[in-house]
Amino acid sequence: MSTSNTARERWALVGWAALALGVRLAAIPRALGDVDGVNFARALTRFDPLAQAPHLPGYPVYVLCARLFAALGAPEVWALALPGVLASVAGILVLFAAVARHFGPRPAHLTAAALTALPGAVLAAGWPTSDGLGLGLLCVTLGLAGLAAPTPAARPRPVLAASAGLALGLLMGVRLSAWPLVAGAAPLLAAAALRRPQLRPAALAAAGGAALGLLAWAVPMALLVPPATLLSQGAAFAQGHFTDFGGAAPSADALPARLLTMLWGLVAATLGASWPAEPLAEPAALGVLALAAVAVGVIVRGPRRLTPPLVGALAVLGGYLVWVWLGQNVDKPRHLLPVVPALALGLGLALARTRVPALLVAAVLLAVSVPRAMTQGGLPPAAELVRHVIRSHPPEGVQIFAGEEARLFERYAPAHRVWRVTDPAVLARETAAAAARGATVLVVSGAAGWPALQAELTEEARFATPRTVQAHDPELVLYRFQPSPERLLHATR
Repeated sequence: MSTSNTARERWALVGWAALALGVRLAAIPRALGDVDGVNFARALTRFDPLAQAPHLPGYPVYVLCARLFAALGAPEVWALALPGVLASVAGILVLFAAVARHFGPRPAHLTAAALTALPGAVLAAGWPTSDGLGLGLLCVTLGLAGLAAPTPAARPRPVLAASAGLALGLLMGVRLSAWPLVAGAAPLLAAAALRRPQLRPAALAAAGGAALGLLAWAVPMALLVPPATLLSQGAAFAQGHFTDFGGAAPSADALPARLLTMLWGLVAATLGASWPAEPLAEPAALGVLALAAVAVGVIVRGPRRLTPPLVGALAVLGGYLVWVWLGQNVDKPRHLLPVVPALALGLGLALARTRVPALLVAAVLLAVSVPRAMTQGGLPPAAELVRHVIRSHPPEGVQIFAGEEARLFERYAPAHRVWRVTDPAVLARETAAAAARGATVLVVSGAAGWPALQAELTEEARFATPRTVQAHDPELVLYRFQPSPERLLHATR
């Protein structure tokens, strides 16, 4: 490659990085927007997974990164978002180098365009939780692995393989739910090393790096939290995740519906299409679907030979999707983020065989991503709800019943009395009792069992964001509770 071409490639890479950084910074909200964000914000000053700061498994690598930004003076929302923003930009750069090494510059630019502007990647990086850092570290891991892998003209690179393993071990301290990727990749790497002796030094280096990455956060966790307590509490948390609060309790009847929800989450939240039975959010989303259709068409009409590495990668990815289907909350498409690098690479490799320019791919995706990033960059519905209550209702004489939003009240309106309700019977009993004491009773639609009180609820305010921006709980309604005379009489007895 000539010097001028090399300089042009470098400037193009700088352009992708700047574009990715700008759109992700625009997606950082003005306040915390969910219970996870509050838990992470609490960990900025007191790390205690057993006290939900944050909840188990603790996310120690992410918390450490966020604390570093907080120590540099970043506000809590920015301290929680910047690790994901910067890691995602780094992931684009490293993955670009790996794709260029194996497939050439055009697929690398198309892959970078997709990673830069895919709506799911943009919104996850800007949201103040661990998802953006997890996606960025995954891209870094894949990129380093690609740079370490042999080519017809180069031997394996053990140092880069060790770096890839280290990044993977650290990823487990950011998003432990990505464990199926590790569990699936390990035997594939071992099998490759056994079949090809020249890969053994790199495979051993990768395994050593992964062990070092795991120990880097597991040992401090064991020092901060007694291991026996951590294991017992972790087991209880895992059981609850599958039954109560994780939204992942699988049943035979629910499995088809869960699969459909997961697939639509992949298409809608990640690629940018609209949700079923809803109007198209942006006309540009049709362009995203058109690009995806072109890519699928090229893949279908292309060579059908599946190499062993490709088969192994597809098996690992399929195993992860099964884990999401059976063991994760499919209402939250952020659990599908580990699929994003594969989607980006698939788009890049497929579209490289057409004349579609990388800038056009980025422009079409950004036409969807930018409006959503600007929307997410405002106040989330839960934060807007809290601000409304602060402005409209003094703390004295007010009793609020809410769902997960109660944690936001604790953070931003600690003087207001809020009860987080998970039992409909408790809501029915305590709202009447509070009204009987003369309190102004407010009920948020996130509280369990609120529909049973609809005859006694008067809507006061509604706070919503497009479901394409916030798939889970995109709308919250604040009600004023006015009990019937019969219920009030019963509550005073």
